Amino acid sequence: MPSSTLSEQDQVLMGYLSTNPEFLQEFIQKNLPVSSQIDLAHHILALTDKNENAAGSQLFTIRHPTSSQTQTDADRMTAVLWDLAFQIMQLVEADGFHLYLSDSATGEYLNLILPEERSESSNGMVGETAPSPVAKFRTEQICDISSGKFIAALVARTNAIFRMDNWRLQLLADDTSSVLDVGCNPEETEAVLAVPITFNNKAPGADLRIFGRGDSPIFPLSKTVQMVGVVELFRFPGAVRGPFTQKDEDVAINFVSLGSSAVHDGLRLQELNMQTQLNSYLLNIVKSIFQDIVSMDAVIMKIMNHAQRLVNADRASLFLVDSRTHELYARIFDIGTEEVTNGEVTKQNVAKEIRFPIGKGIAGYVAATGSVMNIQDAYVDERFNPEVDQRTGYKTKSILCMPIFIRGSVIGVVQMVNKQMGAFTKADEEAFETFAIYCGLALHHAKLYDKIRRSEQKYKVALDVLAYHSTCTDDEFSMLKSANLPDEIPDIDRFEFSPWKLTEFQKPLSVIYMFRDLFGLTRFDLDTLIRFSLTVRKNYRKVPYHNYTHGFSVANSMYVALKANAHIFKPLEALALYVAALCHDLDHRGKNNQFMVKFSSPLAAIYTTSTMEHHHFNQTVAILQQEGHNIFRSLTPQEYREVLGNIKHCILATDLALFFPNKNTVKGILERNEFDWKNSEHRMKLQAIVMTGCDLSAATKPWEIQQQTVKTIMEEFYDQGDQEKARGAEPIPMLDRKRANELPANQIGFLNGICLPCYEVMAKLLPGCQPMLDGAKYNLEMWTKEKEKSPEKRHNTSHLWHGVCCWELIVERFWMDVNDRLGGDNHTGNYLFAPRPSKEDNCDTTSPFGSSDDNSNNSTDGTPADQLVKMMLMNGGGGSVEVMDTSEEPASYGSGAASAVGNKELPSTERMVAMMHLSESAPTLSTDLSGLHSTRLTGGGDSRFPEDFADVFARFDHLGEENQICFIQEFLLRMNQYQHGEVNSYLKPLLKRDFVSLLSNLGLHVIAEKILFKLDAQSLRSAEQVCHDWGRVVAEGQLWRKLIENNVRTDALWRGIGTRRGWIKNLFRKYPLPQIGDTYYRQLFPVIMRDIEATERNWKIGNHTLHKINCRSENSKGVYCLQYDDEKIISGLRDNTIKVWDRSNLQCSQILTGHTGSVLCLQYDERIIVSGSSDSTVRVWDIARGEMLNTLVHHCEAVLHVRFQNGMMVTCSKDRSIAVWDMLSAKDIALRRVLVGHRAAVNVVDFDEKYIVSASGDRTIKVWSTATCEFVRTLQGHKRGIACLQYKDRLIASGSSDNTIRLWDIECGACLRVLEGHEELVRCIRFDNKRIVSGAYDGKIKIWDLQAALDPRTLASSLCVKTLVEHSGRVFRLQFDEFQIVSSSHDDTILIWDFFNNTTVSLPQPRNQSRSDNPAGNSSASGGALPSSTAKPGGVAVAFEP
Repeated sequence: MPSSTLSEQDQVLMGYLSTNPEFLQEFIQKNLPVSSQIDLAHHILALTDKNENAAGSQLFTIRHPTSSQTQTDADRMTAVLWDLAFQIMQLVEADGFHLYLSDSATGEYLNLILPEERSESSNGMVGETAPSPVAKFRTEQICDISSGKFIAALVARTNAIFRMDNWRLQLLADDTSSVLDVGCNPEETEAVLAVPITFNNKAPGADLRIFGRGDSPIFPLSKTVQMVGVVELFRFPGAVRGPFTQKDEDVAINFVSLGSSAVHDGLRLQELNMQTQLNSYLLNIVKSIFQDIVSMDAVIMKIMNHAQRLVNADRASLFLVDSRTHELYARIFDIGTEEVTNGEVTKQNVAKEIRFPIGKGIAGYVAATGSVMNIQDAYVDERFNPEVDQRTGYKTKSILCMPIFIRGSVIGVVQMVNKQMGAFTKADEEAFETFAIYCGLALHHAKLYDKIRRSEQKYKVALDVLAYHSTCTDDEFSMLKSANLPDEIPDIDRFEFSPWKLTEFQKPLSVIYMFRDLFGLTRFDLDTLIRFSLTVRKNYRKVPYHNYTHGFSVANSMYVALKANAHIFKPLEALALYVAALCHDLDHRGKNNQFMVKFSSPLAAIYTTSTMEHHHFNQTVAILQQEGHNIFRSLTPQEYREVLGNIKHCILATDLALFFPNKNTVKGILERNEFDWKNSEHRMKLQAIVMTGCDLSAATKPWEIQQQTVKTIMEEFYDQGDQEKARGAEPIPMLDRKRANELPANQIGFLNGICLPCYEVMAKLLPGCQPMLDGAKYNLEMWTKEKEKSPEKRHNTSHLWHGVCCWELIVERFWMDVNDRLGGDNHTGNYLFAPRPSKEDNCDTTSPFGSSDDNSNNSTDGTPADQLVKMMLMNGGGGSVEVMDTSEEPASYGSGAASAVGNKELPSTERMVAMMHLSESAPTLSTDLSGLHSTRLTGGGDSRFPEDFADVFARFDHLGEENQICFIQEFLLRMNQYQHGEVNSYLKPLLKRDFVSLLSNLGLHVIAEKILFKLDAQSLRSAEQVCHDWGRVVAEGQLWRKLIENNVRTDALWRGIGTRRGWIKNLFRKYPLPQIGDTYYRQLFPVIMRDIEATERNWKIGNHTLHKINCRSENSKGVYCLQYDDEKIISGLRDNTIKVWDRSNLQCSQILTGHTGSVLCLQYDERIIVSGSSDSTVRVWDIARGEMLNTLVHHCEAVLHVRFQNGMMVTCSKDRSIAVWDMLSAKDIALRRVLVGHRAAVNVVDFDEKYIVSASGDRTIKVWSTATCEFVRTLQGHKRGIACLQYKDRLIASGSSDNTIRLWDIECGACLRVLEGHEELVRCIRFDNKRIVSGAYDGKIKIWDLQAALDPRTLASSLCVKTLVEHSGRVFRLQFDEFQIVSSSHDDTILIWDFFNNTTVSLPQPRNQSRSDNPAGNSSASGGALPSSTAKPGGVAVAFEP
């Protein structure tokens, strides 16, 4: 401001201050606070430093030196800190400064920073002149931070501010061993102020206690900061300014704090920018690699190119691990720098296939150890292998070598050679480590691609080979084409037609006859039809039942059905039905879908539902695709698609799991009289029913054919059962040979449950199918008569049937073996090995079918196997069998002598048949066995047996009990009926010995009691009537009491009734009450049984007592979850509270608050309650005090379900994740693992010691291992999201918004049954060993029969036992036990449905009485008021997020 503009007073003041400058300084120091003095200093500095600050308003500026291309990041940071130190020196008016920085690599040393160009006047120190704008600095290492004697080392070591006045006095006063060195000459230094530079936002020494001595305070720093360096300020002796003051220290502290924070933030920003650039670069690399994975070589080239550019290396090599030879090999080696030739970029130095052992060289060492190697000089390192350089002529200097991992194993090594500028840095390692992850994935996928490509080629070759061998031969085609196609085949258009009376040659000819009769040959080529028919025959396997004969039989039934109901089906529909019937079991393996799924067959992995049916259809398509086999080639594309779609629909319809919903749909339409022939959906359902009916048409055949068919079917079933047993599984009764006597009952259930309902529907819509219904009814009557036979006859019949079946199977296999060895033709029925016929066959050679009389003769004689079996049975095993070969030299075996064919040894199956023949034809033993109990056979001393039988008896004595039983059973099977009677006469007196009376009379009544204790109630009641001794054992041992106690101990239903009736107090006493005798318990037992029967009856008919709790929520209404026990019900409500209800008066006894959202799920035990809420938290409460003990915040959205037991807890959330927790105590809960994989909200979880099961809105159920938390499998089948689930043992029950319930086997992942009946989303589900109870958004609760649901033969309409309708809103949650259901709803109520028999019953009167007292027991004991539930804690509550 010009002096002319100042007032006179201002001019006087300025003149005074000009002559007395110390006055202003003294005034500022005494009257202004330190912060104002600092601000004033900033302002003065900004005004005076015009060269450095272009803007006058900028108070603090860090000068940045001019950057250059050669300037490193470290130089730039050093320049910024240098500028900071210079400005601090100016502010505190120091004479100079030193800047020390810690070693960036280890942080263990201090380096003095000096510019490469220093002012001569500075003498190694920085004066008051501004620093030169240099780009590079040099460093001098001065000392170790941990032990250095420099002041800077002390400051860096202690993270403290150092201020020392009168430096020379300390040199004189202190011992020389403790003298601290200053960066300059100590003799020329008056004062020192050293301030640490740290990367933190807290001022050094702030809010901390001051340490030091005299006028030299030290302010300790936080231990968590990062030490970067030290600014050391000093003043020379004799200076006007004197020692550093507290104000100087404050200024330095503030500027270091501000400057270091700015530098730190800038570096962090720079790191983030660099990381962003690196991520973008890596993303581009990954896109480039994964976009075009066509071969391993292409992927390797891309990886090496990108790796080279990533770290700026001169060459790159990628070595892959050969695990078989334990070698490293390079398919493409040393990708060098790029050269541009004629506008194209090429890579230099490409060599092929270099191999060396793992462990040799740098790359080998990295492959062996999995460590990263960064070598500055390769030839100095002894691990370097110079052989590669010698082969390629290249000089290696620096190496960066890194392993590539996949699943923890090294699959390759990438080696970067010779960084173009300098050496490889830590940043290069970090960047390439990230890149190596993507390299591993790319190589892994490339290997998989190569394997898939090779597998595809192998598959094509195998397909060609199989196509050649699975299609008909030219000879077969010529033979069938040359045969005369008959104008008529007797009885083939009748449902009673037997396919077993046709030869293998006649069946395909009959197929063509039926095809021509139905559709004509105008649009179809006869040659193609012949090839198709023969190839279909060839693709049926030789299994007992599901073979070509069965396929032909089904096609014949379809032919008759179409003929009998002409013009009902459209031509294309009829065509699809006939072809589907013929091909519906192609390549059947003799095993059902459950077997395929249970034992994880490859087919089950391909087709998750209707496994075999999908395979049959695909085989059909494969045959049609063979050259010369497409019988539909004359159809238009639209007609072809329609026919093929109908064929698939019809073949899939043969899965009986689909029959029940189809039948229910059609039956419902018929009941409503809504069936419309113009409705395509109705027609498709009918086609499915017709396919099932034709597939089961064997049940409609005449009784003799039905018996033969069932025999064949059961042999296939038993074979599957045997294989299941061999694999450690227990087959269902229908597949168990040991339960062959149940065959009539099984057939009755099959006819009633499946066949008759199917044929009833067909007869209503297709009147021409009435004979099928009549035939099934007749066979049902015959099977009913079979069942009514005495058990002995039925048992003997089943064994005889089984024996005949085994004989026929053995002979058939024997002939197949002989014909294979001797060149016979099994397809035409011309056996080289055949029984000697009893009469000549008079077949007409002019026609493949002969005359009607000839057919009857063939039917009488049967197959060669039938003739042999009949002959052997009639002759008692003494018949002979003739072997015919090309030399026409007959040979026979009879009376147990095996024969040979020419000079050839007979096949193993023939020897087996001969041995069985020997066994059957051996002389019968009529020895009386009644004397064996008095004279034990000891070997050859008995003249009745040969001498070598001594070894037999000796070996029998050394067998175990089970093996001895099996051994005797085998002998019994070889005896005739007379011998069985003799053995039975011998065993009868042995079995009638009264061991119980004998033991009781000998005083061993305890043993007698243990024997009778194993009896059930009916047997125990009968045992009492045997004799007085038996009755006394029962009474004195109080076996009725023990029987009741055992039932109470093992059955919750008994235990609950005992608690409710009160008689449980008379059980489990150490000393029984003297006034209660055995008669009391004997009379109590039927009373208990009546209670059980009444309770079960109430469940079935829905008879219950209803109790209601109105929750009276204030704001939002609805009870989302609950759990109950004998004393209380705990519920989670929509109004954010948890309410506890007293069971005795149904009143609220406690309210827990704390959640800020709806309580969606809870579970409790005897100590704690765990709840989950829409506020995303899981909270733990003390169940006794209602106090909140813990809050877990992990999920980011609503917690939908919680489940805990045995120190483990699992929660799931709307955020699609599952959290697994270790639960040591209520306050010690730690997250173990987070499971992800669902694509929608996870609505429910359940677990046991083996599996964790989760269900989601993504329609899937996922199974995880409880021990490892690893994924196991996914269960799929629901068509919409899954809302609820329970898992127990091997069974999973799930409910979905597709309104269905599905039952699953968790081990094999198969869906066992689909339950339909709810009209809206199934919200909750629970099951025990008897029943399933489900609740839905339709307000209904349904009770289902679990055991019936697990039986595939049970009709779907009979599965729902009862439907309960009381809730006026959606049913959210339910639990149940043996007596009651407790449910909650959107209507804000809790309902208790009690099914217990609450009527008054007469209990026996407890009094002291003997067994003969026979008390009347007329006293009455009332059941009283409604008792509380017998359910135990441990149930779970669930929430579903729509």
